Amino acid sequence: MKKLVANLPKVSFGVIPMSIVSLELTASLIVGFFIAKFLSGKRVKDKGIFPGIIFNFKGYRVHLHHWFISLGFLGLFLSIQFFLISPLLFYGLLGGITVQGVSQYSDWKGIITRNK
Repeated sequence: MKKLVANLPKVSFGVIPMSIVSLELTASLIVGFFIAKFLSGKRVKDKGIFPGIIFNFKGYRVHLHHWFISLGFLGLFLSIQFFLISPLLFYGLLGGITVQGVSQYSDWKGIITRNK
């Protein structure tokens, strides 16, 4: 085993994603990504199956993106160690939803904007 590790290029240790360590986590990340992709709008401003949570507050527009909500739930559930089914499946699904929202939309950073 020591010889096998010594023969691997050092860069491979940084390139191999942590999710490969667990097939369960990898699968749930992918499933979460595609569930979010199916349920959300195809492009920025398109309505998905579930409407976005957007409201005005004191001259500002607040858009609670699905990735932001998912990330909030992920942080909350990790901190209180709550999960359904198994931790890797549950947290992976929430992580996949978060990754989809951040990677697929150019307005992902626009949570609070000034009304025009």
